Amino acid sequence: MANVASLLAKWGKNVLIVDWDLEAPGIEKYFEKYTPDLFEQRKKIPGVVDMIHSFNQEKEINWHECLLKLFPFGSQYPVSLLSAGQDQPDYALRLQEIDWEVLFNERSLGSYLEKLREQWIEEYDFVLIDSRTGITDIGGICTIYLPDILVLFFTANQQSLDGVIDVIKRARNSRNHLKYERKYLIGVPVPSRDESMTEYALAKEWRKIFAEKLSDLYQDWLHRNKTPEDALKILRIPYIPFWSFGERLPVVEEGVDDPKSLGFSYEFLARLIANRLEWEKAFKNRKTIFITNTKENSAYEQKNHQWFLSAMPKKTRE
Repeated sequence: MANVASLLAKWGKNVLIVDWDLEAPGIEKYFEKYTPDLFEQRKKIPGVVDMIHSFNQEKEINWHECLLKLFPFGSQYPVSLLSAGQDQPDYALRLQEIDWEVLFNERSLGSYLEKLREQWIEEYDFVLIDSRTGITDIGGICTIYLPDILVLFFTANQQSLDGVIDVIKRARNSRNHLKYERKYLIGVPVPSRDESMTEYALAKEWRKIFAEKLSDLYQDWLHRNKTPEDALKILRIPYIPFWSFGERLPVVEEGVDDPKSLGFSYEFLARLIANRLEWEKAFKNRKTIFITNTKENSAYEQKNHQWFLSAMPKKTRE
């Protein structure tokens, strides 16, 4: 998510990251190198947990006052971040004190979130939400309530694959019961920790499994002349041990030109998002990123404005 957000901002898009991975926050760590005093700001500036507490006390915080500015490609390409909460010793306790069921059923938290969603739509081109894996009280907000699409990261094992299929099915079923209008929830599967460069035969075998089991998800948005197998050859995140240490941004450090690099893979995902999942445009327009609102060659009715995306990682977050 950090890499994709950085590229979208570099291409002139107004981007907001919301760290809703409340139980294991920290996406800002990827930007520490590029943003002076970031962690000092984290200690002072409120985030999601603080906003929820203030809402419960009928003392709403203006979310604009909670934003951190990140500069992965310099000050001219800022990314806005709404963190999980102030980085203080009592953060875990404050999170545990939140009774999500009571807030939704008795305090109209849903209306508050809907208001935030509408305001974010007005101000940003893309809202990227870092989410917990699965359907939980916290994760459900990110998989059911807020997103237009789910970016589903998974690895080459049955548990991970079945997990993302279950997440999208349950999220779609739950959205049918929302009192707020939502379009059909799109799922974008992205295999991660891909070992195609070192275990070619096994990787090819697993791509066939992915294509078969995730076929319906791809058909929701993939160009009609493309197959899931075509998508899986390109839309994947390779495993490169060098980048598994610490929190870093390969799109900044190594660039995006090498087809075998992480940066190249993240750039294609970012281009796909920037072009509203229009595969042909994302594939062809590598140097010129643009967004169109036309429906030509599109497999589903697109939104003509901003997108909410929840990223659902499986064990790893890159």
